[in-house]
Amino acid sequence: DDNSVLREYGSMLKQAGYTVLFAESGAQAIRTVQAQPVDVILLDFNMPRMNGLETFFGAMHVRPGIRAVVHSSYVTDDQGARLRALGVSTILPKPAGRLDLLRALGEALEEGQGSLAERRPRAS
Repeated sequence: DDNSVLREYGSMLKQAGYTVLFAESGAQAIRTVQAQPVDVILLDFNMPRMNGLETFFGAMHVRPGIRAVVHSSYVTDDQGARLRALGVSTILPKPAGRLDLLRALGEALEEGQGSLAERRPRAS
């Protein structure tokens, strides 16, 4: 999204206690996920050069188990099905309210914790 929307969301998420990292493109998001301990990404589907599906796929490649919330003005049924099949937690239509966004991110974090627990070896 444009920088003013990114700053607004970043401020809201920081106030809610989240650590926020910004990326201005899909490629930059993948590099950030590779370099930083990221649990959830919030991304638009309709981005120039690399769309949300490609970005999430790339992020999963470098950090298996990462969760995502897609916040977009338009996602087709086919695109939504592909995103969900990859493990996108929620697809939020724009504009989404503060509480909807916080709920979606919280659910994605909980799902991510579950997938981490499933990958941990069990004690015998």
